[in-house]
Amino acid sequence: TALALFASYYAIHHKKNVVIMDCDFEAPGIANFYSLDALSLSKTGIVEYILDKQTTEDLPDLRQKYAIEVGREYCGDGSIYIMPAGSLYAEDDRNDYLEGLARIDIHGASGARKHFEDLIGDINEEFEPDVILIDSRTGFNDIFGLTVYQLSSAVIGFFGNDIQTK
Repeated sequence: TALALFASYYAIHHKKNVVIMDCDFEAPGIANFYSLDALSLSKTGIVEYILDKQTTEDLPDLRQKYAIEVGREYCGDGSIYIMPAGSLYAEDDRNDYLEGLARIDIHGASGARKHFEDLIGDINEEFEPDVILIDSRTGFNDIFGLTVYQLSSAVIGFFGNDIQTK
């Protein structure tokens, strides 16, 4: 929620170009904050990008296949593009998403870092964003958290005083 609010604030009040990567692979949902239609949500995302990148160098551009543009009511004169974790809004898509997630190597720091360095490079080339925001949690393993820490210029964490945080 904080990430979505910041993205909208930055785009509306500072007219910035924002790209959001939904890297919360276990519970993706950043797109839910932007009232997107079913057609928008049917696009593929990060998991499919990584798999496609492993099999071909000539990927379709990110805007066409992997990113969703957010409506003006959420970004004013700026822009917000979301790269969802993957296509998982239809039941068949969810099964494909889970199979795809199981096939990519995000369990080792070097493999995960290479995938995300490539993706961030492609995002910078395609969108020329003022900022890339990464929605994540370390979840089932620490690798993604460590990888994001190595790739980010700033890391902001929100924690509660609860048993899960402890």
